[in-house]
Amino acid sequence: MFWEKPQTIRYAPAIIDLNYFVNNAGQGLHARGIRVNSVAPGAIMTDFAGGTLRNNSALQAQIGSVTAFGRAGEADDIEGVIAAICSPEMGWLNAQRIEASGGMFL
Repeated sequence: MFWEKPQTIRYAPAIIDLNYFVNNAGQGLHARGIRVNSVAPGAIMTDFAGGTLRNNSALQAQIGSVTAFGRAGEADDIEGVIAAICSPEMGWLNAQRIEASGGMFL
């Protein structure tokens, strides 16, 4: 096959569109007091891609080897990030893409 990961043909443009939306919506809605941000999680053990990461210990080890925390993320790791960016203390944050990858590829 000429394309190693054909699913990225659909996934990558969607991410680009989301980043564009967040930037423009953040600019357009700030006057109404509405903040728009996104979270870009790293490798998280969920049902995404049929649970590929969650069900593959070799892949988990590979992800752990390139992540500062030495492991793939869990849904709870992302929950805290989302709660933080929605809090009043983060009121100055707008139109941003927040990477929550556990320090992947540092």
